[in-house]
Amino acid sequence: MNGWKLFFWIAAAYNWMAGIPLYIAPAAMVDFVGGTAGTADLALMKITGALIVCFGIVLAVVANDPIRFRMVLWSVVVGKLGLGLVYVGDWFLGTIPWSTITLSLVDLALNVVVLFFLFRRPLKSQLADYRTAAA
Repeated sequence: MNGWKLFFWIAAAYNWMAGIPLYIAPAAMVDFVGGTAGTADLALMKITGALIVCFGIVLAVVANDPIRFRMVLWSVVVGKLGLGLVYVGDWFLGTIPWSTITLSLVDLALNVVVLFFLFRRPLKSQLADYRTAAA
């Protein structure tokens, strides 16, 4: 397994580990990270969890063939940017616990690597392998 495939599988697993508990039991996840949430916030967290799980699915698809599905990664980048904008006000108000900020910073680091993958030029050997497989 090459490095990029492994990276995308790890990123997918990270998204699933964060998203599934948030979707299934948002109140328990809020308690786990040391936060507080109202009823409306829990509904938003379920939606957030579902989106994070979907990002993991996209990353798993990309992990199978990173060159072929490269452009699909833009959905993850744009989606995570939008999701971040939903919570940026809470970050500035200081209402998000540090453990959640830590999880978000790890996710931000993963997204920086995804952007690196998107903006780098594929090696000629990778393109040749892709063309051979597509034929």
